[in-house]
Amino acid sequence: MQPSLFRYKIDRLLLMPHRKRLIQMSIWLSKLASERVDLGKDTGNKDLFHLMIDAIDPNTGNQYTRKDMWIESVLMITGGECAHAVCIS
Repeated sequence: MQPSLFRYKIDRLLLMPHRKRLIQMSIWLSKLASERVDLGKDTGNKDLFHLMIDAIDPNTGNQYTRKDMWIESVLMITGGECAHAVCIS
């Protein structure tokens, strides 16, 4: 069952004033994720991308694509903001 937020398109109403900035953030994160993937594993740092580059989904046997890496970046940024707010409050 689809949540009411999406069924009634409330998300569009709430996010419309921020649409331009959301698109800019998405483009910026796509560029950063692509640059990080291009660096590969030989960066000297073990970060999340270091682990994701060779990770294989046990169900499908597929590796992460550049799009997957970009989506994970967006989720880390937005999820991190929420986690910080919860910790602070």
